[in-house]
Amino acid sequence: MGGIFSTRWDGHARRAAVEEAPLRLAARDVKRAHGTLPADHAAEGVWGWPNGSTLGYALGAVDYAGRRTLTLTYALAPAPAPPAGRGRRPTGAPTPAADAVRVFLYVVAEPQRIGARVAGARWWFWCPFCDRKRAAVYLALSARYFRCRVCAGLTYLSRLGGPTGRADRACRKAARRLGVDYFDFGPCGWAPRPKGMRTATYARRLVALEAAHERRDALFLAGAARILARFPTQHLRPLRRA
Repeated sequence: MGGIFSTRWDGHARRAAVEEAPLRLAARDVKRAHGTLPADHAAEGVWGWPNGSTLGYALGAVDYAGRRTLTLTYALAPAPAPPAGRGRRPTGAPTPAADAVRVFLYVVAEPQRIGARVAGARWWFWCPFCDRKRAAVYLALSARYFRCRVCAGLTYLSRLGGPTGRADRACRKAARRLGVDYFDFGPCGWAPRPKGMRTATYARRLVALEAAHERRDALFLAGAARILARFPTQHLRPLRRA
């Protein structure tokens, strides 16, 4: 469901995706900023995002359980006031102020192993709602608190497209690996070999791109055939040549 030939009924809306979440905070970003902070030291500052959103944070010292406490402080913009009318806020009333929110997260550092050796440490969040180890937390649309992807009810865009959408994304991925524009390469197109790419690698990726195009076209034709099969053939008139 959810492909190019599907539709929605009774106002059904699809799930929000992680890529559509306004704010995302990853544990590796906290490590990148304070990875060398001593265990008995604390830090504080302000996080910012490209969309202009900011929040204040305070990272505590390591406690007896080997974890830090990350306190996030931010303000949610108030909802727009409805127009004045019967049973509603009269004109001239004070506008509600922004809602201040404070969230507490635990940050843990675990050894990261590559084979048999230890290669540094990886930082994780503990979601305050499910109490599980997560790599990132999100502030979804119309949400109040940061939470993990599962608790926020988010999914991935790669799960929403259906078979045809997944085939189309496979074509785009194969085109990016070959260094060509997805819209300029057709079923009978030709892509020049990028500079520095081996001939065997170029031939393998070109075959993968052509196979992805054939798979997408086959799914498209199968969906079109299913749609045309819904119409009765007795009402179709043959075309007359002039």
